[in-house]
Amino acid sequence: MSKKITLVMGRTGEYSDRNEWFVRAFADEAKAIEFCKELNSYVIGSSDWDYDTKKEFEHPLDPKCKIDYTGTDYTVFDIDFDDSKGEA
Repeated sequence: MSKKITLVMGRTGEYSDRNEWFVRAFADEAKAIEFCKELNSYVIGSSDWDYDTKKEFEHPLDPKCKIDYTGTDYTVFDIDFDDSKGEA
């Protein structure tokens, strides 16, 4: 049986310097959207990162967070999840 799960993904950079990473998966889309809003709110409201000094940015909700001059953006998307057991 196939279900939908919602993934939260972070991204920063552009073109060949673009980085994307998965942050968390949710069974409940509403929870994923709320978490994504929290992630984006922290990045938007934070002044922890300085482009000139390249000081490392630490996000309390995303330990894999990366940031550069383009900022960081979090998005959600649904994907099929096959929860069947046995042979493929």
